[in-house]
Amino acid sequence: MSTPASDNNAATPIIKRHKGPSVVWLLPFLAALIAGWLVIKSYQDAGIMIEVQFETAEGLEAGVTKVMYRGLPTGMIKSLKLNEDLKSVTAMIEMEKETSEILVEGSRFWLVKPQISLSGVKGLNTLLSGYYIELQPGSGHERLNFIADNEPPPPLKDRKGLYLSLLADSAQSIQRGAKVYHRQIEVGEVINFGLTNNASQIRIELFIEPAYSHLISDSTRFWNASGISLKANLSQVNLRFGSLAAIIAGGISFYTPPDDDSKLTPDHEFNLFPDFEAAEDGLVVNVKFPARTDMHEGIRVMSEGIQIGRVQSLELSSDLSTLNARLLIDPRARPLLRSGSQFWLPKPTFSLTQLQNIGELIQGSAVQLLPGPGTPQFEFSALNRAPARRPGTAGLDISFESEQLGSINFGSPIMYRQIPVGEVRGYELTGDGSKVLIHGTIRQEYSNLVKRSSRFWEESGIKLKAGVDGVELKSSSLSTVINGGIGFFTPDIKDQKPVGKDQKFHLFRNFDNASQHGRLLYRENADKLPIRVKAESLGSITSGAPVLYKQLQVGSVSHYALSAEDDSVVVHLLIDKPYRHLVTDQSRFWNASGIDASLSPSGVNIHSESFQTLLRGGIAFANLQKNGDSAVNRQMFTLFSKRTKALQRGPSISVTFPAGPDITTGAKVRFKGLEMGEVEQVTLVDNQGTIKANIALTYEGRLLAHQHTQFWIAAPRINLSGVDYPETLIQGNHIEALPGNGNSQLIFTGLPERPANRDLPGLNIILETQQLGSLDINSNLYFRGMPVGSVSGYELSEDSQTVRLFINIKTRYKKLVTPASQFWNIGGINAEFGLFKGLKVETTNLESFVQGGIAFSTSRDMGQPVTSGYKFQLHGQEPD
Repeated sequence: MSTPASDNNAATPIIKRHKGPSVVWLLPFLAALIAGWLVIKSYQDAGIMIEVQFETAEGLEAGVTKVMYRGLPTGMIKSLKLNEDLKSVTAMIEMEKETSEILVEGSRFWLVKPQISLSGVKGLNTLLSGYYIELQPGSGHERLNFIADNEPPPPLKDRKGLYLSLLADSAQSIQRGAKVYHRQIEVGEVINFGLTNNASQIRIELFIEPAYSHLISDSTRFWNASGISLKANLSQVNLRFGSLAAIIAGGISFYTPPDDDSKLTPDHEFNLFPDFEAAEDGLVVNVKFPARTDMHEGIRVMSEGIQIGRVQSLELSSDLSTLNARLLIDPRARPLLRSGSQFWLPKPTFSLTQLQNIGELIQGSAVQLLPGPGTPQFEFSALNRAPARRPGTAGLDISFESEQLGSINFGSPIMYRQIPVGEVRGYELTGDGSKVLIHGTIRQEYSNLVKRSSRFWEESGIKLKAGVDGVELKSSSLSTVINGGIGFFTPDIKDQKPVGKDQKFHLFRNFDNASQHGRLLYRENADKLPIRVKAESLGSITSGAPVLYKQLQVGSVSHYALSAEDDSVVVHLLIDKPYRHLVTDQSRFWNASGIDASLSPSGVNIHSESFQTLLRGGIAFANLQKNGDSAVNRQMFTLFSKRTKALQRGPSISVTFPAGPDITTGAKVRFKGLEMGEVEQVTLVDNQGTIKANIALTYEGRLLAHQHTQFWIAAPRINLSGVDYPETLIQGNHIEALPGNGNSQLIFTGLPERPANRDLPGLNIILETQQLGSLDINSNLYFRGMPVGSVSGYELSEDSQTVRLFINIKTRYKKLVTPASQFWNIGGINAEFGLFKGLKVETTNLESFVQGGIAFSTSRDMGQPVTSGYKFQLHGQEPD
């Protein structure tokens, strides 16, 4: 038996013995090393477990709630458990290893959650990140269990800045976080407040930012700026409040005297005053007033227009004869308090010239101090009334003799060319009592305006002169009517002599007497343009009243007199040299005094040139054309009563209308929507209702003053097709006009209604029909259902047998109308009824159904288009 070849070729394995341990045993060894490293690492990184007791677990969650310190996470709640007393919970917190130094006695924990209060929103970030626990480190031995605070503790005083303590009787609305202000600027905040050790006061701790710490000294005075302070009595209401933030959230303000050189003493405690007035500091001055003096605590003490103090308290004497006032005076006013100084309380006055100090009107009178010579003194007896002569600003002291005082008072202005250059400083009777001596002062910069020849007059009150021949009433400006005043001018004469101190002048009763009816002014005004304006009456125009051009004063009224020729008044004007060229033969003048008001159905139109003319009267002018000839000296112009009449460039016409729609004064005259004039007067002609309208045309409206011009009253007419003249529903009726082309004409007869318009752009044809039906003005003309024109008007024929319809066809469609065209009425409803055919109803479209309409057709062989004026027959229905 033979062996297979495969068995003879098989390889014989070689077996060798391995020397040393197997590599596989390295794996357990490496695993042991890694596990050991992890144990060591875990030990090294292990945190510190502490326990913090809270009243409630609200907002706390294991594995979620963090512990934060200076904005960094330093721990995490691991677990929560309910304490055995069932009144609190304990949080097991793992703290970072690095926090071991701050986990000591005195360290404080509290839960931070959003708080909304008047001072703002705190913990707003917790709305997104969730509640967290804040840590404030303390000092002491190591400790691992703590009791959390219910509220955040006072912040540590570890910031750069100034820490202060204030003592107050009550906290009022002060709370933690309230701001500290200096001149309404936030400079710090309240960091804590609480009772003092003996519980008699409130201690408030402040933090002042380092940039503002230099503002504080031992003399600094703090007051509560929270909320609104209201003090009221019958004579005044004193309302004081700080910023809006202080009103809502509370706040503290402070003030340090600017000349204070004292420094801040360490641990110095300040008083917190309840309000600003209580915090004020100053010199105490006692002044005795008559018992019946009408004054109250808190009123101001003034000297030369500057507030120097305030009345702090009032007390009646035991015998009720005097009122003892305790004044608190600014220390800087100490030099004013001398034996020769005088106090008094003036009576309340109203002055239009002092409207810029309208606070005087609200705050009432103030105690006045007139400084005098002598030794320092702090007790005074007040005067019963103001001294006869009071010093004012430095200047030229003069006096005036007058028969009576009139409405002149202390402080009344002395005016030159209507500019105040001085004021009245007092008044008294002369020695024999026959005249009044008025003392005044011209300010130093204007003293050169006064010469010995200067003429002064009273610009005050209302002058009334009555006699058998009539009554004359004159008034100056409203301001001097109420407050009084003195005006003056200096004639331009040679050898002007300067005035000396206390120079006396005669005070004339009015400007006419002072200027000898203007004759003394001509030399003074040699470089000015003298012109005259004639008016039916003077109105409220006075000497010195302004002349205005485009509301700019270019001159003034010199004087006025009755005309020697007729019963009019001639007013003399002086135009200043720089503006002489503005007055030409095209100038129109009008009385600009007061308010020019017109009332019409279209509204109220109020116009006033300026506040100055509203009070003092005045004249204004404008030029109708630019290229006019320059006015000559003493040229006469007409003074119109109001601006609209003066600027009327067109002629005046009259139109008589038959009974019908009403028209009122002020109604407009229009052509194609443009204003052509205005109705000035409407009068009733007869008892049938005929009226006549006097119309002032504008320059553009002069084209209406021609023959064949047609006028009619445009009044609203409401129908199914709409409203004619819809603007008249709001503005009232007006007059429409259609210009004619004849000769000039000023008297017209108006139409009872709008005429048929036969001359419009496009093709104008005439349709004749037996009945108007539902057709009306603006009813459409249709071709193949498309509007190509409209009804522009209608009228009865001469024999009244037919109605003529005037049709206007748009230009681009006029070629559609030929002599072969046929027209029919498509308005309303076309109905046919037959016994066997039944009822057949047709209507074209809603628009033609409502307002009527006309359709037409033209055969294909149209022929030549017709021209305007061509007549057609209007069929009742579409021809066969």
